[in-house]
Amino acid sequence: MAEREGNAPAGDAAAGSYQRQDHQVFQLRLADALRPLADPAGILGEACRLLAEQMAADRAYYIEIDEGAGTVRVERDFARDGAISLAGDHPIAEFAWSIALLRGGTDYAVRDTQLSDQVPDADRAGNAALGIISSIGTPLFEAGRLVGALFVAATKPRDWTVPEIALLHDTGERLWTTIQRARADGALREREARLAATLATDLIERLRVSDQLRASEERFRQFGDASSDVLWIRDAKTRRLEYLSPAVETIFGQSVAMAMAEPGQGLGPDAWIDMILPADRAHVQGSIARIWTGERVRYEYRIRRADGELRWLRSTGFPMRGPDGTIERVGGIGQDVTELKRTEAAFQQAQKMQALGQLTGGIAHDFNNMLQGITGSLEMAQQRLATGRATEAPRFLAAAKDAAVRASGLTRRLLAFASRRQMEPQALDVDTLIRGIEEMLRRTLGPAIEIVFRLENGDRFLLCDPSELENAVLNLCINARDALVGGGRLTIATEDVTLTPADIEPTETAVPGEFVAIAVADNGRGMPPEVLERALEPFFTTKPQGEGSGLGLSQVYGLVRQLGGVLRLESAPGQGTTVRIFLPAMPADAHGTIAPPVASLLAPPEYGALVLLVEDEVSVRLPLAEGLRDLGYQVAEAEDAAAALRLLDAGLRPGILVTDVGLPQGMDGPSLAEAARARRPGLPVIFITGYTRVALPEGAAVILKPFGFLVLERRIAGMLGAKAGQRPEGEGAG
Repeated sequence: MAEREGNAPAGDAAAGSYQRQDHQVFQLRLADALRPLADPAGILGEACRLLAEQMAADRAYYIEIDEGAGTVRVERDFARDGAISLAGDHPIAEFAWSIALLRGGTDYAVRDTQLSDQVPDADRAGNAALGIISSIGTPLFEAGRLVGALFVAATKPRDWTVPEIALLHDTGERLWTTIQRARADGALREREARLAATLATDLIERLRVSDQLRASEERFRQFGDASSDVLWIRDAKTRRLEYLSPAVETIFGQSVAMAMAEPGQGLGPDAWIDMILPADRAHVQGSIARIWTGERVRYEYRIRRADGELRWLRSTGFPMRGPDGTIERVGGIGQDVTELKRTEAAFQQAQKMQALGQLTGGIAHDFNNMLQGITGSLEMAQQRLATGRATEAPRFLAAAKDAAVRASGLTRRLLAFASRRQMEPQALDVDTLIRGIEEMLRRTLGPAIEIVFRLENGDRFLLCDPSELENAVLNLCINARDALVGGGRLTIATEDVTLTPADIEPTETAVPGEFVAIAVADNGRGMPPEVLERALEPFFTTKPQGEGSGLGLSQVYGLVRQLGGVLRLESAPGQGTTVRIFLPAMPADAHGTIAPPVASLLAPPEYGALVLLVEDEVSVRLPLAEGLRDLGYQVAEAEDAAAALRLLDAGLRPGILVTDVGLPQGMDGPSLAEAARARRPGLPVIFITGYTRVALPEGAAVILKPFGFLVLERRIAGMLGAKAGQRPEGEGAG
């Protein structure tokens, strides 16, 4: 928490104050501005300029502290209207007061350096000469040590707001990560270019200048022996190692002598292959094979040394040709990039955390709106009933239900994206399913959209939850409709395809084999590359606020990923968009009976049956029990598994058990179902749940919360009516 001097209010609307949305917009603007820059000085200069501009400040500067040398370096800064630049090296004493404030690990804010008791008297004149009258700073730590800081200053006294200090803090962390990565990348590129250039020069000299061969070989050996990277050369005919640099011992833990020994006399020249992680081994062997065909190949892989240490390596291999163009040798450089990978991983983790913050913020915003609709409508309905205006209550109850349904839809999309939703898979004929929703699609898309069906799925079937697949197709069609401004053509196509290992990208987890492809294509406006790149992100949308949650396409992606399939996007501005999903087909003899369309009605309920309802939440159990009683069912209620088993042991003979999955007191729903069936063999069970990690029995009947009462009633009626047309058991205690 940043410390605030004096009595400056946190919400003061002074110059430079802004709303949270300005913070987010600035971070995106800063990321866009820094992305194309590679030079650390250029990154610092642009970041300081943008930060000062955003906060309406007069100066912004970034320092790096060298305690050993006793100096502070300002590589690049920003000063408004020709003010004196701080760029260069300074004695650490010049920044002593501000560094002292930051060593405690918190941000600081000084309203007036000429009056504040935090600024020593000896430093006030220097601050005034530089125009640093008001200042805020944020510390940068590495391994618990203060290594730098980011400052913003103004030429007049100023009350800095909490959001402004937060912006400085976030910008400082982002800038530190960006600078370190830029320096690491620059050093690596410089070293690689220098090594490659030197190695190429020496190798050419060896082959072409016979009178300087010995000198060239000696220079190359000295260079290779001094290199921190592994250099190697193999003879093209014998494939024997001709040279291997001593760095092999540091990186691989092998001595040069043992690595170059003949098989049976040491580790041998190919023993390092066994050190490669199995997941990377085929990639490395394939890359090496390409080198022997004349390609210059760059590849990365991981090794685990004999001492257990895991290392990341980046290798470049290349052919070395003779005067007639034939490959006489192949050579290569192996670099240890473990530290670079750790830096990249830290940067990626920071980006993930930022994305997570945006995701949770979007969820909170949408849910708060929906909860407000529910609570406000219920409050108004309660007020109308209390004042005798009961005829007005249904309008508010309908509004509350509508908000609850929208909240349920958002939850389903989130669970589908996270691949956490419990699904009820059935054998599906894709063409039959799509034809079953044709009329719904035409009504949803409207008369301005021409729908073309090319359904060519042959005899392959999918194992999938039909409602989820219908919802996925509907989401894709709605996205296409929104892209067809003023109307257009939408094509829905299916076909049987076979994906080989070459057809599946390294980032995709699908297993090669037979698939059913579903494609939804439009001739709309298409997407530019920057939108296409983010199209699968949750809550990303190009629609105006309030017109889309940004979860439709990510929900489809979550379903495809959960089923072990592949999703491909093709789009360009003015050329429309095509979304193809490839879902694994069932074996030809395993599909059994094809599921009916989801919209088909279940059998009418058998009234009078006894339902044992187990739910610990009273607010859930009470309306469900009363609703079932209104329909003619008998209902026995229990708040946990122990209470339900006591009822069964007392002689209760229910026709069906409806239980929550997550129950208190140490016994969950699946365990209760098992115990109940031990007492009542063949007892039908319906599980109701939101999201749970408890594994459910195979083929279990599941209803996801929140659900409409009609969904539960139809499921109960369907399961009871399946008892060979007999009236279900459960007429009370036996």
